[in-house]
Amino acid sequence: MNLVVVAQCQDQQVYEHDLRLLRPGQWLNDNIISFFIESIALDTSVVFLSPSISSFISHQLDPEDEDYADECMNFFQGAMPQILNPTKSEINLVIPINSSFSDSHAAFMQPGSGTHWSLLHLKVSVSSTTTTIHHVHYDSSPSNFNLSTATNLLSTLSSCLKAAYKHKSITSSISLSPLPPFTSSGPMKQTDGYSCGWFTIFFARAVILNVDEPLYD
Repeated sequence: MNLVVVAQCQDQQVYEHDLRLLRPGQWLNDNIISFFIESIALDTSVVFLSPSISSFISHQLDPEDEDYADECMNFFQGAMPQILNPTKSEINLVIPINSSFSDSHAAFMQPGSGTHWSLLHLKVSVSSTTTTIHHVHYDSSPSNFNLSTATNLLSTLSSCLKAAYKHKSITSSISLSPLPPFTSSGPMKQTDGYSCGWFTIFFARAVILNVDEPLYD
């Protein structure tokens, strides 16, 4: 396939063959979602973790690997280096979640294995003694379809951060603090089987542009 780039924002590229997914009734892929969210987050303080990075965290970082701590530290240094400097700071992250992140590695490697998109928002408060990861999951599915996937990714990120802190001799403890749960209802609830990607983009836009105000209030 001849990959023709038609739009680019930072490292996120949209190819000519992706444009068909912008037609009504289509399920968005990671290229479209990443491009839109990266464009919205550009020139803001919000850190965007693309689905490709999230899938790497979910399926490639192995705690049994002898290089696990190094890999974790390299990941944080590249994505959010301020989290490795335990002075008082706050980091906001938006992370598109695909249901395939919880699949087995074999299932994950099958093209098109995911069926649903949602958004994980992390507000990380860093100090010399404690790093608190506040989190809320925005899901347009009435059943909160991706909740377990988001929970698993959050646990993986926390374990990775602990390994990076230990490797760098940082003594700040790590705690997880869920924000009040978001319940999708009314106009924020999808009524079809394909628009979850657009909802994920809209949730991300609302979080990025109102980062100090919870979307669910």
